[in-house]
Amino acid sequence: MNGANQCGTYLQHIQAEHHRLNRVLAEIGRQFAIASCETSTQAMLKSIRDGLEDLLNELRRHFAEEEGGGCLDEAAARCPSLGPRARDLLHEHPHLDRELERLISTMKTGEGDGKVWQYRFETFAADLRAHECAENQVLQTAFGGEAADHDVEGNE
Repeated sequence: MNGANQCGTYLQHIQAEHHRLNRVLAEIGRQFAIASCETSTQAMLKSIRDGLEDLLNELRRHFAEEEGGGCLDEAAARCPSLGPRARDLLHEHPHLDRELERLISTMKTGEGDGKVWQYRFETFAADLRAHECAENQVLQTAFGGEAADHDVEGNE
């Protein structure tokens, strides 16, 4: 992207995406909590797994957008000291992708149980929220403005 206005708009878009992803994480977390309080039916677990598969697809699209020469690159160009952190954040995407993909796979094959899956989801969600928060901080440092950390930390 060229120019501050385009990056300002992109920054708002990314922060809106982070907020939306946080809401999806919260909803899946609620579904896991309900399933752990009740006897987990196959339909409940399938619904959770379907939600995780949708999340995986959304994350892949989101990561591709961020990796496609967006504002993290522009942030590093404007503030070269941010370059290593921006690159590190982009390199976290494959790990997050694999983590979620493994959870879905174990649910499909029946490895583990609801408590194990819930714990793995909560670990993944915490990792993703920390990642998104760090991205917001890089963008805020480079472009100023408010990085809506509460949107990715779950403190709505």
